[in-house]
Amino acid sequence: MLPIEIEQRVLSSINSPENLLKLKGKNINQFSFVIFRDVYNFIQEYYKQYSAFPSKELLETSFNNFIKIEDISLDEFEYSLLELCKLDLQRKASKILERGISLLQTEPYAAVDYIVNKLSAVKKPFKLRFNYTDRNALQRLELYENKRQKRTSGIQIGIKTGMSFFDEKHIGWNPGNLIGIVGRLGVGKSFLLIYLACVAYNDNKKVLFISPEMTVEQVEARWDVVLAHLQGYQFSNEALLYGNKIDRGKYAEFLELVKERKDWITYDSYEDRPFSVSIIQSLVQEHQPDLVAIDGFPLLIDELGSGQSWEATKNIAYGLKNIAQQSKTVLLVSTQATRGAVEKGGTPSPPNLDQVAFGDAFAQAVDLLVSIGEDSENPKIRYIKIPKNRHGRIYSKRIKMVFDVDIGKIGEFFGQEEEEKEEKGEESTKLARPYALAP
Repeated sequence: MLPIEIEQRVLSSINSPENLLKLKGKNINQFSFVIFRDVYNFIQEYYKQYSAFPSKELLETSFNNFIKIEDISLDEFEYSLLELCKLDLQRKASKILERGISLLQTEPYAAVDYIVNKLSAVKKPFKLRFNYTDRNALQRLELYENKRQKRTSGIQIGIKTGMSFFDEKHIGWNPGNLIGIVGRLGVGKSFLLIYLACVAYNDNKKVLFISPEMTVEQVEARWDVVLAHLQGYQFSNEALLYGNKIDRGKYAEFLELVKERKDWITYDSYEDRPFSVSIIQSLVQEHQPDLVAIDGFPLLIDELGSGQSWEATKNIAYGLKNIAQQSKTVLLVSTQATRGAVEKGGTPSPPNLDQVAFGDAFAQAVDLLVSIGEDSENPKIRYIKIPKNRHGRIYSKRIKMVFDVDIGKIGEFFGQEEEEKEEKGEESTKLARPYALAP
């Protein structure tokens, strides 16, 4: 197809937020269009203002040289979009090479650095992932046998969760899962997120931690105490933040151990821009992590520019779900609960599905939701529930969790049955196996 036909077909297919997001996910923007850039800008601005897409009549009236093609199939759209990506890549690479060649005459070293750095920054789009469900059916038998063998051998399926009531059954996070963590302001969602990510890291998984809320330094001070506790050390988060006294020799010993790896990447900003779905997708593509932890869903921006807050939440939530599925990566994302997330009498409680802030799109998109609430008497205790689990058991009763965040002691759980005994006034005799990994 000619460039004019490619642009025309792609623009004619922008009739839903999902299709518009596909363009963003493949790094297609206004500069990717040479012939119909004004049409693309018009569609973008129209959607931002009205949360809808312009009709065929409006487009053709507004732009005399543009004819909207109707009834384009999904396959045709995907093909045209890939062709546009190729054209965009060709233009970008050509400009870089032209500039680099002109520099070669006077500054050859600088020219090579310029070409290498600029070309490496040109992102390739995700490839579309599909499978022949019928032809490749026997692969599922092999997959089942592999899972069965792991279960009978006591080997974890998926990534360790850090929650003993899952891990003792050898059930973990599965690649492609979007996991939500929800709680009221100040309840400790960030520490819980770091703990869950540290468990995966301690199980030799690669982690990408995205922190729109805290600085890298704040994340790393928490990371040190949580991972150290999993590995048999104990330090104070407050001491690390403010320079109070700790066992410096032990701290140096711990840091010497972890510096041998390069499997935890922390971002607190991205080129001075807020984090969006396409930026997160780009980082996942660059680092290829096993698990992505995003601390602060409300701080992500909707790059589609919807004028409605509920529509923006939906775009972001399902954009993250799309990243998890396409990259076969686990995404852990924390978000806020509404002010109504309390029990009768004002006692703090882990939120329910209908108490997730900013609409219900996030709760709908996630595969599993972990809700966290405080203990009104003991600041070193938290309660969690699992009000949604698309692929397994729901835990609607509160489960008690040790939560001594200053020393990173998180994730020792009372079993659900024991918690029910406590609620009935019976003596609780058993603490579920403390969850900690060997150094």
